[in-house]
Amino acid sequence: MTKKLICVILCALLCLPLLSGCASGDAPDGMFSATIVGEPFILYVPNDWTDNRQSGISSAYFGLNVIVSARYYALEGEDATLEGFVDSYIENCKAEHDGFSFTRKDAKLGKSTPAIRIEYDLAQSSGASAKIINYFGEHNGDAIMLSFYCQSSSFEDYAEVFEEIRAEFVVRDRVKVDDMEFDKNTPKNMKLASGDIQYSFYVPVNWVTNIADGFSSAYYDESGRPNVSVTVYSPSEQVDIDGYFALCEKDYEDTISGYEFISSKRVMVSDGSKILKDEDGYNATSFTYKALYGTTELRIMQTVFIYGDLV
Repeated sequence: MTKKLICVILCALLCLPLLSGCASGDAPDGMFSATIVGEPFILYVPNDWTDNRQSGISSAYFGLNVIVSARYYALEGEDATLEGFVDSYIENCKAEHDGFSFTRKDAKLGKSTPAIRIEYDLAQSSGASAKIINYFGEHNGDAIMLSFYCQSSSFEDYAEVFEEIRAEFVVRDRVKVDDMEFDKNTPKNMKLASGDIQYSFYVPVNWVTNIADGFSSAYYDESGRPNVSVTVYSPSEQVDIDGYFALCEKDYEDTISGYEFISSKRVMVSDGSKILKDEDGYNATSFTYKALYGTTELRIMQTVFIYGDLV
């Protein structure tokens, strides 16, 4: 759950506007699909929202502070039931946020799938608060999570459209992708961990991947699950690498328990077989920092690379 909670918090805070997407012929009137291929659901959003699938998550946004996203997680281990998964989610929120309180009630995903609705508000550094509403449902061994995010003061303005998105949400079977995916550039003893997206991401063959869920991510199947993921952002204004991380760090200091910067290091990333270099021979920077999950100290290394207008 550590990885899940960090992803939920950072995606809500850091997912910035990206390019618009396409419509679906089966979409309800006035809506389009903002769904990653292969997901066990279809996320429909109003036509005046902006598709954010290039972030690697089925998601869309309206303006700068209204976000909807959907994702799924295999029910396994201590979270082998939907109730267990939701309980773990709540316990993680309590560990991360002092005085965490929420409301919980029965609901539905779409027309008929039973769901648990969790609603809460989180204080922000500006003095305002953000409202987060999550719907948790289950289908064929997967926990499906539909999330809404907006400023608490604006919730009444968006409550009706949130309800429309929830009502049109479709639960379906997911397309399973073979865990051993390769392409012509796959290095020896590695495999592809990214799907139909604008980069190729490789991990050792003994790591576990889940390409179909829209995250470019993988983990090593041992206690603690060391993991790695890739996410793409398009900032609203041009920034360099240090400037981008400085913007992120402001949010980290406010939202990540025990955040402490450790170090940074200039590194290189590749474009296929070609190494991209700047005048110093490097084109990326790895930033390492601490975070606390309860009493457990985590180490996170975030490597930032700018390619065109994407980070």
